[in-house]
Amino acid sequence: MAANQVTLWRAGASRTERYLAEGQRLSHTGSWAENKITGEVFWSDEMFRIFAYEPGTSITFQKIIEERVHPDDRAAFVQIAETTMREKRDIDLEHRIVFPDGSIRFHHVVAHPIVNAAGEVVEIFGTTMDITDRTMAIESARHAQMELAHVTRLTTMGELVASIAHEVNQPLAAVVTNGNASLRWLDGERPNLREVRDATERIIGDAMRASQIVSRIRSLVAKKEPERVALDINDVIRGVLALSAAEMRRDGVSLQTDLATDVRAVFADPIQLQQVVLNLIVNAIEAMRGETCRERTLVVRSAQEQDRVLVTVKDSGCGIAPEDQPRIFDPFYTTKSGGIGMGLAISRSIIQAHGGTIWMTPQPAGGSAFFFTVASTP
Repeated sequence: MAANQVTLWRAGASRTERYLAEGQRLSHTGSWAENKITGEVFWSDEMFRIFAYEPGTSITFQKIIEERVHPDDRAAFVQIAETTMREKRDIDLEHRIVFPDGSIRFHHVVAHPIVNAAGEVVEIFGTTMDITDRTMAIESARHAQMELAHVTRLTTMGELVASIAHEVNQPLAAVVTNGNASLRWLDGERPNLREVRDATERIIGDAMRASQIVSRIRSLVAKKEPERVALDINDVIRGVLALSAAEMRRDGVSLQTDLATDVRAVFADPIQLQQVVLNLIVNAIEAMRGETCRERTLVVRSAQEQDRVLVTVKDSGCGIAPEDQPRIFDPFYTTKSGGIGMGLAISRSIIQAHGGTIWMTPQPAGGSAFFFTVASTP
């Protein structure tokens, strides 16, 4: 039989074959085999359908690569095929194909090499599933989660807007004051250049402080794809504390920090980690509001624990009611008036996506301690 000859498995020979063909059609899964000795290729009817070939079309491995496999996936596709032959390894691969009209589909290939007594691969048997619908659904869910995380960040920032506005106005007011003073010193009969120079340096310092605050705000409300980089968790914590400093002063919250100097870098998305830390700190501040609470103290710690960095955010508030504790990380569950109940749920999904864990422990004297871990670099 010629190397490019295709043998079709058509329904009709038996009820079992008909059921098999119908099952493949419903699940969008085709079965195939390739004889590595003769080059003979076997395709089920469903294989022709999901690759958009007419039944009976002559098929070869090279033809599939040249006519269907996405150009960006071809090198990996060929490399895996060669590795299978060389190491007699199973194939488990997801890749894209491109139809003649330019449309793109996603396929999942699972295959197993059959080896003879001499240790040679004589045949490869496998299945190919069209997973386009599943892939697009996952992508849609990921995009929706990203949008929801963005909305949650905006909501959290909205709670701090008055304090942040005050924090920005302070250096801006100082800039105006020093600018006016500089003009007076320059307008004198004998301009006081030393005072002007000192005032100019203060203006630069205040302007940079305001710029840093705005930069932190912009980074948190930015709407962009997650990007993981090596970063210092202490820098993330300090940035969030700077944003929430005015809110703490307004509510009379004293801050205690214990940021370990030996923490290793974490490979993470900085905006997402900022969102987690910001949410925990804002929650802690809100938990300490009200006349029924004791002295308001916020404790933020970082520590290296084996191959993970541990972050602690602890408040001295009134605590979380025992009946609420099991559900605080559930989506849309909130104990706040007007809250949307997504802050902790999104924080948990972010930490889990980074291979970490987040949890809460009630404190014996009242208040709550939230912890999360993120894997650190070696």
